Amino acid sequence: MTVHDDIRISRPAAADDRYVVLPFYLLCDVSGSMGPHIGTLNQALADFRDALAKDPVLSDKVQFGVVDFSDDARDAIPLGDFTAADIEKHRLSARGGTSYAAAFTKMGEVIERDIAAGRSQFKYFRPAVYFLTDGYPNGGDGWQAAFAALTEFDPASGHGNKSYPLFVPFGIGDADTAVLSQLVYPKDRSALFMANAGTSPAEAIQKMAQGMLKSMLASGQSAVTGRPQHILPTQQEMGPGVSVYAGGDYVS
Repeated sequence: MTVHDDIRISRPAAADDRYVVLPFYLLCDVSGSMGPHIGTLNQALADFRDALAKDPVLSDKVQFGVVDFSDDARDAIPLGDFTAADIEKHRLSARGGTSYAAAFTKMGEVIERDIAAGRSQFKYFRPAVYFLTDGYPNGGDGWQAAFAALTEFDPASGHGNKSYPLFVPFGIGDADTAVLSQLVYPKDRSALFMANAGTSPAEAIQKMAQGMLKSMLASGQSAVTGRPQHILPTQQEMGPGVSVYAGGDYVS
């Protein structure tokens, strides 16, 4: 018997050379009440794409996709390099009611699919979801259970959604602060953004797009330095017209 016969020889684990990416999504309300503002939203997305394209180094670190919802929800612009997105081909349009349950369920399915499809090439940081809405959820559609299924995870047992997103609600128009404050997740890392009374939906949408851009660029820069993290825009960066509430605050 040689001296190595009863010794398990350990080998160093292979290095993970996948490209680190921070995925961001816009989950946006396109119900009938958003009809007058859809043009503004489409233009804000086009401007957002063009601004992101000015920083190609950071655009390599972030991916962006759009899911829209009304009575149902759909994958409007697939997750990927948003600087190459064909906004004109994928223009959003208003339809139907406001099912938060459909939105949250679809968002979970999209995140699971996207991470599974890209994990051989990309090392994904936790997704961030910006949730834009101008109204109340449909009555009795079970949105609380759908949101729990999207966000809850127990590390000890492994039950729940391991890929739960940072969820950032952004309310405009008639959105309810009491409802949206329940969607700040995790409460110690996310925040609620609410358009103030007197701020038009068009102005609020533009501010939301600017806030998302600041967040993506700052978060992407953190990935460049090797310490990826989600960085949300501050009250000062959002400026007047939008109030920022820390997660867990009582806002109504």
